[in-house]
Amino acid sequence: MNAPNFIIAGAPKCGSTTLFRYLNPHHDVFFPKIKEPGFMIKEYYQALSKDSPNYQRQLEYLVLNEKSYSQLYDGVGCQILGDSSISYLFQYERAIKNILKYCGRDAKILFILREPVSRLKSQYQYIVELGFENQELTKALELEEYRLSKNWSSIFAYKKQGLYADGIRAFMQAFENVHVMFFEELIADPDLQMEKVNQFL
Repeated sequence: MNAPNFIIAGAPKCGSTTLFRYLNPHHDVFFPKIKEPGFMIKEYYQALSKDSPNYQRQLEYLVLNEKSYSQLYDGVGCQILGDSSISYLFQYERAIKNILKYCGRDAKILFILREPVSRLKSQYQYIVELGFENQELTKALELEEYRLSKNWSSIFAYKKQGLYADGIRAFMQAFENVHVMFFEELIADPDLQMEKVNQFL
């Protein structure tokens, strides 16, 4: 099976799209047209509740079938094959298991993180703009545990998506090549931060 050897694994609203735009034109780096296929946590997505407001839209942008995922990388001559599914950090136990299975221990794992409160506010505003959140922020935070217990999408995990430590630690224990960068540093000095990423790759 064709599989990536480079994963941007998280976290949401931390600058992964900016990072993706910096990397995508690189002649040695390939990302499929589907930016976040989500295959490495396919079991999580397959168990999502249809009551989750974004259920239909989310499934439209995922690649959960092994054959279809492999085809994303068919005939690609680039040295670095990427997957930028930023929910892998939140579902780190499933993600680690499947990345090891399909990509191996040598896969390069990159995280871009952000100050958690700013990240939370940005995520909430984004979900409101998409039309999936109709609660005030305080109420949405109160409902978070209940929603997640009902298998709603992780886009409603406003607080939990910012609890990075356990997931980062688990990835570092499982993989030899892990790089952590920060949104604030990327914005302040993109040239320096991208040079560090290039050295990592």
